[in-house]
Amino acid sequence: IFEKLKIHNFMSFKDQEFGLSENRGLTLVCGKNLDIKNSKNGVGKSTLFSAILYALFGELQYTIKNENLRNKYVNDKEMWVEIIFNIDKKRYSLKRSLKGKQSTIDFKEIDSCENTLVDLNRSSILETDTFIQREIINCDISVFLRTIFLSSEQNYNFFKLSPSAKRDFIEKIFNISIFGEMYTLIHRDLLKTDKE
Repeated sequence: IFEKLKIHNFMSFKDQEFGLSENRGLTLVCGKNLDIKNSKNGVGKSTLFSAILYALFGELQYTIKNENLRNKYVNDKEMWVEIIFNIDKKRYSLKRSLKGKQSTIDFKEIDSCENTLVDLNRSSILETDTFIQREIINCDISVFLRTIFLSSEQNYNFFKLSPSAKRDFIEKIFNISIFGEMYTLIHRDLLKTDKE
C-alpha cells in the first residue's frame, strides 16, 4: 500500500507531497492545467507515476539521463523522491536522491510502536536495491511494469516473448526462480555426462 509520495525538484514538480492511501481501493488521478483552459494535459499525472517508479527502482519505464530528472526551471542541484509504503503491516520509507552526479538511497523501516526509523541500507545502492526487490517488494521493475503499473504506452505482449523470456517472467511473478536454476544445473550436468 503506497501511503505517501514526497517529491523535490523531480521533472515537472518543485516540491509536492501526495497522500496515496486516503481512498482505499481504486485511485483516480486527474489534473487541471491552470495555463490552458479546459485542459488536463501537461499537469504531471504521468510524472507522479514516474516518481513512484524512480523511488522504488531508481529508473523509469523509458530511458532518461539523470541530469534530465531535475526540474530545469528550479535553480537547485538536488533532486529527491521519497515513498512511504506498507507491506505485511510493516511500514517503510524509501528515498532516492541525486545531488550533482551523486546518487544515494536511504531505506528505512518505520517502527510505529517505538516511533523510530530502522536503517535497512546495505553496503551499496545495488545491494540495497537487490534487498528491496528480493526481500521486501518481491518483484523487479520488469514485473512491476507488467503487473502493477500497467501503461498504455507499454509495448509489451507476453505471447510475443521467447520461451525463455516467458519462463523468466513467470518465475519472477511466482518467486519460483529456484526451479529454473535447478533446471539449468541439471541440464548442464546432463550435457557434461553425455560428453564424458
